[in-house]
Amino acid sequence: MTLDWLPPDMRPLVEQVTESQRVAATLWAEARSEPIQGIVAVANVIRNRVQHPGWWGKDYSGVCLAPQQFSCWTPEGGQKNYDRLLSLMQLFAAKTAVTDPG
Repeated sequence: MTLDWLPPDMRPLVEQVTESQRVAATLWAEARSEPIQGIVAVANVIRNRVQHPGWWGKDYSGVCLAPQQFSCWTPEGGQKNYDRLLSLMQLFAAKTAVTDPG
């Protein structure tokens, strides 16, 4: 999975967190203002793409981080949303560095 398309401030954070955290971050950033049905819908999109691999990616991380699939991963998708996601990823990375036994 290449991360060259991600903004430079996001790349190291994505590499430091777990796959579950990448999925959680995608769901949060893409659907946090939606009712539970909207969050489940985004989760289903991710799962369906994993179950039918192709240009979307081969695993959960690959699907969530496929270029131009989920707008939250770049400022072009909305600077305010991107900034919030960046803050969440910084929190995830800090926790992972402290608690993940490796």
